Amino acid sequence: MPVDYTIDVDQGVVFTTLSGSVTYSEFSKLLQSLAKNPCFRPDSRELLVCNDAVTDEFDTNQIMSFKDSHVWGEGAKRAFVANSDLVYGLFRMFQIISGTQHGEIALFRDVSQARLWLGLS
Repeated sequence: MPVDYTIDVDQGVVFTTLSGSVTYSEFSKLLQSLAKNPCFRPDSRELLVCNDAVTDEFDTNQIMSFKDSHVWGEGAKRAFVANSDLVYGLFRMFQIISGTQHGEIALFRDVSQARLWLGLS
């Protein structure tokens, strides 16, 4: 599955994984699923890892549309990990346009650095 997540309720962390060819529709469905999940809290931490995903379908308008998704709250702390320049750039665009509306977002190239920033072992 190109888009998947698990929620660790005890740690207050959503672990999101993007792999393969990720479409706009699949990512939108992820957000809808999170919003409906009774274990999800908008102020959770998130570790989003996108090291082998291809997301060249996304355009600026689609990235902008995620700004209006009201899944994550301002109290969230979110680490996005990407090893491709394209995905990193898309994450950076989202980080800039959303400000703190979707929590504090930090971008990483290394999972261990992202885990450290989130306070995970």
